[in-house]
Amino acid sequence: MNQSSPEKEMLLAALTGIVDQLEELGPVLETTFSDLRIQLYKEERYKIFETEEQLSIIEHKFDQRISLGNGKTA
Repeated sequence: MNQSSPEKEMLLAALTGIVDQLEELGPVLETTFSDLRIQLYKEERYKIFETEEQLSIIEHKFDQRISLGNGKTA
Protein backbone atom coordinates (compact mmCIF):
# COMPACT_ATOMS: atom_id res chain seq x y z
CA MET A 1 0.00 0.00 0.00
CA ASN A 2 3.00 2.33 0.41
CA GLN A 3 3.76 2.28 -3.32
CA SER A 4 2.37 5.15 -5.37
CA SER A 5 -0.07 4.30 -8.05
CA PRO A 6 0.66 5.49 -11.60
CA GLU A 7 -2.24 7.96 -11.36
CA LYS A 8 -0.75 9.55 -8.25
CA GLU A 9 2.65 9.81 -9.92
CA MET A 10 1.09 11.45 -13.00
CA LEU A 11 -0.84 13.89 -10.81
CA LEU A 12 2.27 14.73 -8.80
CA ALA A 13 4.25 15.31 -12.00
CA ALA A 14 1.49 17.55 -13.37
CA LEU A 15 1.31 19.55 -10.14
CA THR A 16 5.08 19.89 -10.05
CA GLY A 17 4.98 21.24 -13.60
CA ILE A 18 2.31 23.74 -12.64
CA VAL A 19 4.31 24.91 -9.63
CA ASP A 20 7.40 25.35 -11.83
CA GLN A 21 5.41 27.41 -14.34
CA LEU A 22 3.98 29.58 -11.59
CA GLU A 23 7.45 30.19 -10.17
CA GLU A 24 8.63 31.32 -13.60
CA LEU A 25 5.56 33.51 -14.10
CA GLY A 26 5.93 35.36 -10.79
CA PRO A 27 8.96 37.50 -11.69
CA VAL A 28 7.59 38.18 -15.17
CA LEU A 29 4.34 39.50 -13.70
CA GLU A 30 6.21 41.56 -11.13
CA THR A 31 8.32 43.20 -13.84
CA THR A 32 5.30 43.82 -16.05
CA PHE A 33 3.25 45.35 -13.26
CA SER A 34 6.21 47.41 -12.10
CA ASP A 35 6.63 48.82 -15.61
CA LEU A 36 2.90 49.54 -15.82
CA ARG A 37 2.94 51.31 -12.44
CA ILE A 38 5.80 53.51 -13.60
CA GLN A 39 4.04 54.30 -16.88
CA LEU A 40 0.77 55.10 -15.09
CA TYR A 41 2.59 57.34 -12.61
CA LYS A 42 4.23 59.29 -15.46
CA GLU A 43 0.92 59.66 -17.29
CA GLU A 44 -0.85 60.91 -14.17
CA ARG A 45 1.95 63.36 -13.36
CA TYR A 46 1.69 64.72 -16.91
CA LYS A 47 -2.08 65.15 -16.57
CA ILE A 48 -1.60 66.99 -13.27
CA PHE A 49 1.07 69.23 -14.80
CA GLU A 50 -1.16 70.06 -17.77
CA THR A 51 -4.08 70.84 -15.47
CA GLU A 52 -1.89 73.08 -13.30
CA GLU A 53 -0.75 74.95 -16.40
CA GLN A 54 -4.31 75.46 -17.61
CA LEU A 55 -5.41 76.61 -14.17
CA SER A 56 -2.53 79.07 -14.02
CA ILE A 57 -3.52 80.55 -17.39
CA ILE A 58 -7.15 80.88 -16.28
CA GLU A 59 -6.10 82.52 -13.00
CA HIS A 60 -3.88 84.98 -14.86
CA LYS A 61 -6.70 85.91 -17.25
CA PHE A 62 -9.07 86.29 -14.30
CA ASP A 63 -6.61 88.55 -12.48
CA GLN A 64 -6.23 90.66 -15.63
CA ARG A 65 -10.00 91.10 -15.93
CA ILE A 66 -10.31 92.02 -12.27
CA SER A 67 -7.51 94.55 -12.64
CA LEU A 68 -9.09 96.04 -15.75
CA GLY A 69 -12.45 96.17 -14.02
CA ASN A 70 -10.93 98.13 -11.15
CA GLY A 71 -9.30 100.60 -13.52
CA LYS A 72 -5.82 99.17 -13.01
CA THR A 73 -3.49 97.98 -15.73
CA ALA A 74 -2.18 94.47 -15.75
